[in-house]
Amino acid sequence: MQMKSDVLEGCAFYICEKGNAIFDQGRELVRKVYSDIWGTTQFNDDMDLGVVAINRDGTTIGNVNIVIRHPQTRLSYP
Repeated sequence: MQMKSDVLEGCAFYICEKGNAIFDQGRELVRKVYSDIWGTTQFNDDMDLGVVAINRDGTTIGNVNIVIRHPQTRLSYP
C-alpha cells in the first residue's frame, strides 16, 4: 500500500524496545485510547517492541506494538 506523501510529511517513526522513553509515549497513547473509546484500562502489556509515530510538534499520533516470539512466549490468547 502506498500513502500520499503529505500524510507522512513531518512525521518521525521510531522502532524501540520496551522501557525506552519513546516506547512509553506510544503506550500512553494506547492507555488514553483504551480509556476514552472502550472505557477500560486493561490491555495486553507483554509487548517487546514498539513502532511509534510522532508528529513534528512532538505529539504521539500512532503506535503499533510487537511481541517477539520466544520459546516461553505464547502468541495466541484464549
